[in-house]
Amino acid sequence: EEESEEPEPEIEPEPVPTEPESEPEQEPAEPEPEPIALPELDNSTPTVLQNLDSTDVNIRPLKSSQIIRDAVVLMDNISNGSIVRERTIVQRPDGRFSVLEVDGELYIDESSYRRYDALVDWFVSLEPDALAENYELFKPLVQEAYAEIGYPESDFDDTLLEAINVILETPVPEGLVQVEDDSVMYTFANDSYESLPAAQKQLLRMGPENIQRVKEKLREIRQVLQ
Repeated sequence: EEESEEPEPEIEPEPVPTEPESEPEQEPAEPEPEPIALPELDNSTPTVLQNLDSTDVNIRPLKSSQIIRDAVVLMDNISNGSIVRERTIVQRPDGRFSVLEVDGELYIDESSYRRYDALVDWFVSLEPDALAENYELFKPLVQEAYAEIGYPESDFDDTLLEAINVILETPVPEGLVQVEDDSVMYTFANDSYESLPAAQKQLLRMGPENIQRVKEKLREIRQVLQ
């Protein structure tokens, strides 16, 4: 009988020692910019104005001593169609509202629209990106101010966009705008104008050209915010 030979066990070769791969040198990461330390809401106006100014926002027309609170109240009111004149954040226009009489009917004197030119010039000069940047920076204080007036669980973004949309829905008059004198104040003779929300009626007093310019800028701002 032939003896079967057992196969010799295979000898695994000794592993050849390899040089440990040197890890590529990592470039030191740039330090994250230090977030600005937000002030208390009560004392925030100087910081807000300083930051706006540093981002090339013209702060000269801003006259509020509590700018975040007043801006929040203003936007909340506009989003509901109303407007509170006591909580303005910009200087009121010079001059007086005036009317002219044509064939026994009263119309807004178009020269009185010019009262708002300087204010609208300022508004359309604002850079949407700079506004959005400052809004995001001070958003915690905005939310705090919003909670103060009764909205602790709501995001102010929604109110801001709604306020913009209310203004954008303001009609643009063609030609002279007829008014009536009811001894207390002038009202719009056109019922469709007189039934508009107060915020839109205020914009009507600025005149068609200024309305169009405000709307154009608001569309730019809305696009950046969204």
